[in-house]
Amino acid sequence: MIKEDVRLGQNVKIFHPNLVNLYGCEIGENTKIGSFVEIGKNVKIGKNVKIQAFAFIPEGVIIEDNVFIGPHACFTNDKHPRAANLDGTLKAGNEWEITPTIVKEGASIGANSTILSGVVIGKNALIGAGAVVTKNVKDNSIVVGNPAKELEKKEQASLKIPFLDLASQYNLIKDEFDQEMRLILKNTAFISGEKVRNFENNFAGYLKKKHVIAVNSGTSALHLALLAKGIGFGDEVITTPYTFIATASVISHTGAKPVFVDIDEETYNIDISKIEEKITPRTKAIIPVHLYGQACDMDPIIKIARKYGLTIIEDCAQAAGAEYKERKVPVDGIGCFSFYPTKNLGAFGEGGAVVTDDDEIAMKIRMLRNHGQDKKYCYEYLGYNYRMTEIQAAVLNIKLKYLEKWNEQRRENADLYNKYLKGILKTPKEEEYSKHIYHIYAVKAPEREKLVEHLNSRGIDTAIHYPIPLHLQKAYKHLLLNEGDYPVAEKCSNEILCLPIFPELTEDQIKKVVESVKEFYKIYG
Repeated sequence: MIKEDVRLGQNVKIFHPNLVNLYGCEIGENTKIGSFVEIGKNVKIGKNVKIQAFAFIPEGVIIEDNVFIGPHACFTNDKHPRAANLDGTLKAGNEWEITPTIVKEGASIGANSTILSGVVIGKNALIGAGAVVTKNVKDNSIVVGNPAKELEKKEQASLKIPFLDLASQYNLIKDEFDQEMRLILKNTAFISGEKVRNFENNFAGYLKKKHVIAVNSGTSALHLALLAKGIGFGDEVITTPYTFIATASVISHTGAKPVFVDIDEETYNIDISKIEEKITPRTKAIIPVHLYGQACDMDPIIKIARKYGLTIIEDCAQAAGAEYKERKVPVDGIGCFSFYPTKNLGAFGEGGAVVTDDDEIAMKIRMLRNHGQDKKYCYEYLGYNYRMTEIQAAVLNIKLKYLEKWNEQRRENADLYNKYLKGILKTPKEEEYSKHIYHIYAVKAPEREKLVEHLNSRGIDTAIHYPIPLHLQKAYKHLLLNEGDYPVAEKCSNEILCLPIFPELTEDQIKKVVESVKEFYKIYG
C-alpha cells in the first residue's frame, strides 16, 4: 500500500508495490525498495538508497544519500516503547515521544540489526549484521554485537584489504633481506658492484637473454634503449596513449615525437590493426607496452617492424615473467623493465633494466648509464648517471627466486576473481598466446567513482590507472590532439578500475571484495 501523500523521486524502484507500506514519506531519486518494507510518515530518505526486504523505518528517521539497509533491519522511534501506560490503558498517538534518528551518507546497516531511537549513524559507518545500536556511531567506524561496540583499530585494520601488501611480502623473507643489508653496509660498496652484476646475470638467465643492463629506473631503461638505437630529433616513435607517461616522455626527451595508436578494447594493449596507418618516412621505432602483465601479440608487430625497417623496444615495466607463446618477454630485440616497489618484481626503491641479445647495444647502454665512459675518465659519449645501487640489486636478487611462485599466486587469485565476478563486471581477458601475470587486475566498472567510494567505505583499496590518456594530457597539448582521436583509450580511461591483487591476497579477502561489489550494484542497479 502506497499512500497518496508519499513523495517519490525520479527512478525510484519498488520491486513489489503491493507488498510494501509507505505512509507520507519522502524518497529520493534512484532509490530501491524491496518487498515487505514499511516506511512511516515524515521519514526522509535520500537518493541512491537501497532498502532490502522486511526493513522497518518508522517516523522520526532521516536517511541520507547512498545508504544501504539490509533485510529485516529495524529502527525504533520511542525512547521508552510501551504499548500501555502504567494504569493499563493503551497509549494514544500523542503519548508517543518520537526521538529523531539520523543515518548519514554512505552508511551500511547490516541484516537483522536494530537501531534504537535518537542515535546518529556516522558517514560511511558499517553496522554489522544482528547488531543492536544503542548510541551514536562515529564516521567510518565498524560496530558489531549486542549492544553494538566499535571494533578496535587493530581489529578494523585486519578487515581492511590494501591494494598491495608489501609488508606481508617483506615479512615472509625478512631474514634474507636483513642479512643482505648487513653485508652491504659492512662492505660499504653501494653502487654498481658485485650485487648488481649478480642480478644482471641471474635475470638474464631467467629471461634466457644474453644481456641485462641494470639501471636506476624503468624510465631510464627506456631512455637509454632509444638513445642506443640512435633515435632523436625529427624521428617518430609509435606507441600507445593508454600507458604511464614515461613510455611517451622518454621519446620526447630524445627529441623525437611520440605517435599514438589506439588500443584493443579486450586486452588494452596496442591495436595492431592500426599501426601501419601511422607509419611515415620519419618513423624509426615501435614501443609496444605489455600492459597490466599481459603480452602484446608480438608476431604481427615484428612482421610490421621488419617490413618497414623499424626498431622494436618492448615496454615490459609491468610484465616481469609474462610470456608470449611460451617465451618470456621481451620477445624481440630490446626490452625495458621497471622494478618500482609495486611491480611483481619490485625493489626497495627505484630500479630498472634494459634486456637485449645485441652485444653492441648492450655495450653502448652500459657506457651511457655510467656518464658515457668505457673505462674510468674516458668518455665516448655524453652519458647519464643511471646506475643501479647495490641495495636494490640485492633486494631484486632475493625476490627473483620467488617471482615464478608469486606470479602463479597472482594468476590463481585472478582466476578466483574471474569466477566470483562472472556476470557482474567485465573481467580481464587472457589471450591464448599470452601468459598473463596480473600486475594489475583491471575490470570495467559502471559508476566507477561511486563504486570506488563504496569499496573504500568497506575498507577496500582500489586504484584507477590512467584516468586521462596521454593524448589529452596538458604536457602533450603541442601535439594538437583532441578528445575523440583515440576513442577506445578514452573509453577505457573512463571505465577501468583496478582491484586489489597480490600473491598474499586470500580467497576470503577476494570474496569480501566481490560481495562489496555485488552490494554496490544492488544499490545502483
